[in-house]
Amino acid sequence: MTAQTNYDVIFAGAGIMGCAIAYNLLKRDPNLNILIVERDSTYEKASTTLSDGNTRIQFNLEPNIRMSMYGLEVLETFEEEFASAKYTPQVNFRRQGNMYLVDAAGEEYARKGYDLQKSLGCAIEWLEKDDIQKYYPLYEPHDSI
Repeated sequence: MTAQTNYDVIFAGAGIMGCAIAYNLLKRDPNLNILIVERDSTYEKASTTLSDGNTRIQFNLEPNIRMSMYGLEVLETFEEEFASAKYTPQVNFRRQGNMYLVDAAGEEYARKGYDLQKSLGCAIEWLEKDDIQKYYPLYEPHDSI
């Protein structure tokens, strides 16, 4: 007869979402019995590991913005927080911006999002068409944008 183990939570796949949820569940309740089932236990070939992902804050919904802001906070200290005596993860985190171009029809919606993002403390700026070339010299403004 084999011994059975009961788990409170089982994760099938342990990419960034599964691992983050498991980690935060255990922070809340260290007595949880969690099982993570992952094909690649080294995570060397996992999609999250191989990703050149992007965390952006340019949303028009407050929960999405706050979730991204939290993600950026975690990434800032990830290597230190998850370091062990034998291993320090290398996440190669760097902050860089995104630029979204909008036409006249989309400007009102984009400005509402911008105002919300600024009110939540996001480090963003609104660039007018002529300002874009200061940061992106190869950008060629067109009348349609």
